[in-house]
Amino acid sequence: MRKFLGTLVLIVVVVAAIGFFSGWLSFSSDNGSNNSNFGVDINRDKLVDDTKQGAQEVGDALKKAEEAVEGAVKGK
Repeated sequence: MRKFLGTLVLIVVVVAAIGFFSGWLSFSSDNGSNNSNFGVDINRDKLVDDTKQGAQEVGDALKKAEEAVEGAVKGK
């Protein structure tokens, strides 16, 4: 159970770091007199745009690989 929780925490930290450096997430804090608030803002527009762009790039790479395989098969 301890390994599972450690792995889960590691995954959350990695996803948060990727999101932060990609501009998908931003973190904020506000320290009042008796309380502290911590916030996470999600930039959904950038997340959706980057996801669409990534899907397009993967599709293009797959198409290019498919053409290369077809060329290699026809060349035999």
